[in-house]
Amino acid sequence: MKILVRVFFVFTSIFSITYSVPLNEFFPYGSTANEQLFSPNDDETNNGLFSFLGPISQFVPTPFPLNDGRRVIAEFWSDIDTRSSIPSGNKVYYQIHINQSNTIVFEKAVAYVQQYFPGERSFNPSMIITGTWYRVGAYSYQTNLVNTFQIVLATDEIRSFAFLLYNDLQWASPSTSSLIEVNSSSEIGGQAGFNAGDSIIYEMLPYSRTSYVRRLVNTKVHEVGYSLM
Repeated sequence: MKILVRVFFVFTSIFSITYSVPLNEFFPYGSTANEQLFSPNDDETNNGLFSFLGPISQFVPTPFPLNDGRRVIAEFWSDIDTRSSIPSGNKVYYQIHINQSNTIVFEKAVAYVQQYFPGERSFNPSMIITGTWYRVGAYSYQTNLVNTFQIVLATDEIRSFAFLLYNDLQWASPSTSSLIEVNSSSEIGGQAGFNAGDSIIYEMLPYSRTSYVRRLVNTKVHEVGYSLM
């Protein structure tokens, strides 16, 4: 399951920041922000990542680096299932902003870049892509534990910045049955990180593919830079 983003320019650099934020500090999301809503499903369209140049069909995450040229930004790559209806949740939203009519989104992106990358104060994004996984459950139809996180990708077609924002991670994998962390070789937790597509440059965030991946909610700022050319 994935969000496939088709972009018609080459990313020359990507940076990431991951940390815990309250929902009111997320970039605008949901129906009130006029975002698009993915239909409830358990296929490759909502598995916690952005993919470029090709789809990601695997619901069990593959360790980076991928050897097939695919470029990926993963915040929580796992088998997410939005088929169950729960009050105010189990939804995946997305939006592509290609002009600055939504000033809140563009101003927030600029503020983030200037705060965390002081040397990039001239950054003026021409496009911003947001994806929000709001209180999403795991396969199959599990909603007793839910995760909430957001990917924000901002670019000026020369520089690109990816922000991975975590609000709440209650489950690590579809086999998780409680909030208790019990690491097991049979349990593959969600995967977070980047894959540049050249089989050389990649990054997996701490705790990826383990039951401890929920600790990303409390992770301090983490920065990564690489070329996606």
